[in-house]
Amino acid sequence: MNEIGTRTESTKAPITWRGIVIIIISVLLVIFALQNLQTVSMTLYFWTLTLPVGIIFLGSLVIGVLLGGLIKRGARKLRKPKPEEVAK
Repeated sequence: MNEIGTRTESTKAPITWRGIVIIIISVLLVIFALQNLQTVSMTLYFWTLTLPVGIIFLGSLVIGVLLGGLIKRGARKLRKPKPEEVAK
């Protein structure tokens, strides 16, 4: 770092194959959402939403990814032995 606090050397990470796949899937999902703009009513108990099909699909996908990440993190914590148990 120089005296101002900014970095002078390049710290860019190379794009991996996973990054390329994520970019391709993201572009395809945006195209899907833009092509499915018909509105539908969705009712859940006392809530009623009127949204485009693509937005409902993308929202469901985001919620699924977040829940999957939380479940995966919880499973890892359950599997990982605690340090005091390993030392005994």
